[in-house]
Amino acid sequence: MRIIFILLTFLVLNITLFANMQTVQKEQKELNREVESKNKDYIPISEITKEASTLLVELKEMEEILAQSAEFKEMHNTLDPYSKSIEKLLKKSNYKNIFNQNIRELQKMEGVLKAELKQFQDWEIILNEHIEKYDKYKIILEQKRVLWKKSYENARQKSAPPELLVYIDSVLEDIKTLQKDLKKKYDQALTDSQLVSSYILRLNELIENIKKAHEIAINRVFFKNQASLFESGALQFHFTAYIKSIKNSLLEKYQESKNYFWINNKYWLKFFVLAFLSALFVFYYNYLYRKERLFVSKSSIGRKIFFFIRRPLSTYMFFLILIVVFVFEERPASLTEIVLIGMVLPIIRVLQTVIQKKYYRYLYTFFAIYIFYILNLNAVGFALEKRYMMLLINIALLVYLFRVLYKDILRFISLNSLYKIGKYLLITFCLLLLIALFANIYGVVLLSFRIVNGVIYILYASMIFYALHVILSGYIVVLLRRRISSVSHMLERYAQKIEKTTMYLIKIWMILWWLLIVSQQLSIYPYFVRMIDKLLAFSIEIGETTISLQAIVDFLMIIIATFILAKLIRVILEVEVFARFKLPRGAPTAIITTLNYVIIISGVFIAFSSLGVTPEQFVLLFGALGVGIGFGLRNIIANFISGIIMVFERPVQIGDTIEINKTMGSVQSIGARSSTIKTFDGSEVIIPNADFISKEIINWTLSDKHRRKIIEFRVDLDNDIEKIIKIMQDVVTSHKDVLQDPQPLATFKGFGEYYLEFKLYFWLSENLIVAQSDISMGIYKALKEAGIKMPVKKTNIVENE
Repeated sequence: MRIIFILLTFLVLNITLFANMQTVQKEQKELNREVESKNKDYIPISEITKEASTLLVELKEMEEILAQSAEFKEMHNTLDPYSKSIEKLLKKSNYKNIFNQNIRELQKMEGVLKAELKQFQDWEIILNEHIEKYDKYKIILEQKRVLWKKSYENARQKSAPPELLVYIDSVLEDIKTLQKDLKKKYDQALTDSQLVSSYILRLNELIENIKKAHEIAINRVFFKNQASLFESGALQFHFTAYIKSIKNSLLEKYQESKNYFWINNKYWLKFFVLAFLSALFVFYYNYLYRKERLFVSKSSIGRKIFFFIRRPLSTYMFFLILIVVFVFEERPASLTEIVLIGMVLPIIRVLQTVIQKKYYRYLYTFFAIYIFYILNLNAVGFALEKRYMMLLINIALLVYLFRVLYKDILRFISLNSLYKIGKYLLITFCLLLLIALFANIYGVVLLSFRIVNGVIYILYASMIFYALHVILSGYIVVLLRRRISSVSHMLERYAQKIEKTTMYLIKIWMILWWLLIVSQQLSIYPYFVRMIDKLLAFSIEIGETTISLQAIVDFLMIIIATFILAKLIRVILEVEVFARFKLPRGAPTAIITTLNYVIIISGVFIAFSSLGVTPEQFVLLFGALGVGIGFGLRNIIANFISGIIMVFERPVQIGDTIEINKTMGSVQSIGARSSTIKTFDGSEVIIPNADFISKEIINWTLSDKHRRKIIEFRVDLDNDIEKIIKIMQDVVTSHKDVLQDPQPLATFKGFGEYYLEFKLYFWLSENLIVAQSDISMGIYKALKEAGIKMPVKKTNIVENE
């Protein structure tokens, strides 16, 4: 097999080398041809026909290369209507009066512009690639045109045949035709590039202005910006026009989202693949659940955590909406709003599986408030009507939260660990909503709107992430409890621990993600990021090395990750790999220890490198440490080196029964400095590794675990020797723990003064004490049943008399 493998490898290398040589030769020929073309002023008459044939092939190849890609054509056809839609967008009143918009509107505007900017930036990359290609071939074609023009003049001066002159003229026409086509495409690309660049510049300027307006809007929310509701003329409500405005706004956002999907069709393949895989996953597990084939243990079927599997359509819709969010990252604010509305029904259906039926009405109430809130936001140009509706929404939300607190609803959800935090959060929301209520009435409308907006979106985000936590936690537990998990030794041994850890990590991930959404919604995320950046940028100089707080954080994270990785690999090798394969004695320990040292040393090296420590500084650092270690830590280093020797020399392994320093027991672990021995009386003895190298050790299980045992007994002189030998052989061979190779040996030792003495030799590999006791009892019972008596020492009658 090795010879075949070597031959195949040699063959593959030769084929690869040959292909590379062919490519290099082809490139060299093209280079030589270009150099020759540049160096000579014209083509000799004798080579005209040959060079013309070659040129025509090259022109055909150039024409294929210069053909515009489907992506470029789509971009060019879309650019004009897309730019018109951008112009229409930018003519809207909110984009013309950026500094008069509220925070939420500014956030939506920034999201829309970033999505449009991303599209123009993608087009700019396509255009730059084509322009660069056109520039290259424009020079090449001009060089060839000049060369063939001079060749035509040379042929005419030397009275070449008319047919040849016509042929050269046709070649020149082909070159000119391709040049014209190239110029047309080049001009088109330049025009499109200029248009795209101008829009990129405009959108960048608008985004910067929106960011400035955002900062200004944050600082002006505490000012009275509208009249009090009690002032005369304030109580006006145009209901029909208000509803019509909402309808038009929703239709406009639907059309905007539709256009976005149409333009960004490059993401559709990825979306459909993920959607299809999600459908297979969800409906397959629903099928197994209905057939009661989902779990190994039937006790898992009735657990509430898995009830969401009975609602596959809602679960799939939830996944589908998340896929839209992750695939279409640079989506407009209108699409985000539609996505949030679309998640309402799936969230309700999923959460119904984990809460009691009598609390369903609280779900319905909140989402009804949310829908009315979204509708109210889409009323464009009806500031007073929006204000009245926001006042009603504020009151409804305040009553809803008071009711939730009064009924103590949070106590009945699954995340009991967050009960107190959630309760205090709801109390805070109630206080904020009271402030928002009076602020709206008084005229500080921006502050009121911002508080209500923040509370609603934080509550909605909480429900989204709670539903996501239910789904992910349920599926993780399902995967760990499936029959397939029993195939894995690691999952079988650490199932509960992995389940708890995974659910804990999911909970942390959900909370951190929720905090991110909340900080973005409250508009504190940019300030938080800037504060963290400034904090991490803080640095100190030590000699020629500058160490920042960011580097220290990286150092700690790398060290932690290194030890986690080392531990994980150790467990995987011990439980999964070495449990399945029979390796030489001590090899698993040697492999695990070596990998452990390699991972830790590599991790420490990378961690110090993140601090800016160079290899030269490493040498100096460890050189200086080596001197100090050599004098002050001699015993520790000796024990460490002894541990390494033990790993590779393998005189003692984990599980061996050894005797050292009058201590006998089983080796439990071999560490970097010391090893642990568990004695047979239950105590654990820590022994330095140096003792294993420098002192005498009795290893009872070095080569194998077979142990010879001896049972001796005596019988009366009047008994039958052969009968006793047979009884001994029958008893010892019938015991399940006695090894048959070497065979047990029953012997007659000799005569005593008043007894016959026998010895039984046999080998054991396990149950050493129990097996020896069983055999001794078996011999005693067999002798007693056979009527064989034990010897009794006779007294001297004469002496007694």
